[in-house]
Amino acid sequence: MATTQQTKPNFGGQNAVVLKPLNLGTVGGLRTRRTSEQVLQAKIKRQQDLAEKAQKRAQLFQQRQERAAQRAAKAEEKAREIAEAAARKQQEEADQRAAEEAQRAAIQSGADVHAAESKPSTIMVVEKTPEVEKTLKDITRDFDRFYKHIFDTYGVQFEGTVPELVKRGYISVKMRGYLQPQRKPVEPTSTDTGIAREAVRFMQFYKTVGLTPAWLNKEVRIKDDSNIYVLTGLRGKAHSVVLRRKDDPAQAFTIAAADFKKVLQP
Repeated sequence: MATTQQTKPNFGGQNAVVLKPLNLGTVGGLRTRRTSEQVLQAKIKRQQDLAEKAQKRAQLFQQRQERAAQRAAKAEEKAREIAEAAARKQQEEADQRAAEEAQRAAIQSGADVHAAESKPSTIMVVEKTPEVEKTLKDITRDFDRFYKHIFDTYGVQFEGTVPELVKRGYISVKMRGYLQPQRKPVEPTSTDTGIAREAVRFMQFYKTVGLTPAWLNKEVRIKDDSNIYVLTGLRGKAHSVVLRRKDDPAQAFTIAAADFKKVLQP
């Protein structure tokens, strides 16, 4: 490698600085002059080192690009799976709502829910005497108490369950029932702070229950209920919807988010 050596000769008592080009190397701790071949080899090696570093940087850059492409492909696949799952869930919910509406309509009209699958009964009804009439009334009364207990405990409502005495001493009972959405009353001592917390929870979790911010403080009507309610927020870890009567906010109840839209009047 080319270097310079500084010398200070004395000419007539005056100092002068002379730069002398040198071509020196080090062997065994002693500085020696390098040949032109050695200088050339050193330059070649330096360029080779630079080329290797550049090649390593290019390889690392290519590896980063490949990893980024893999992450992008995984993210795209995950997005597709989420979209397909959401579409399946939406279709299942639509099918379930349609089945429930059809079943409810069949119950209200008195038709057999499984009429398409059931076969005509060939059992003949026994002629009703006064004794039979009294027995059937007593049984019906007991059934009504049982159905009330089931409704109060589980919210399952039965309709069309009139017992009939048939041949061979058997009683025939046709039972149809459906589970009504549960309404849990909210204590009337709720404070303004509690109501505000319900609204804050709604703005935090409205997407979780499938609603939008526009539902907050919106007036709604419930099926089989003449009152007007206001959606004031969400409650609990299950994010139940809170509905308060418009004319009497102290009268309020919660309903599961999954059942909320089922009981809404269009």
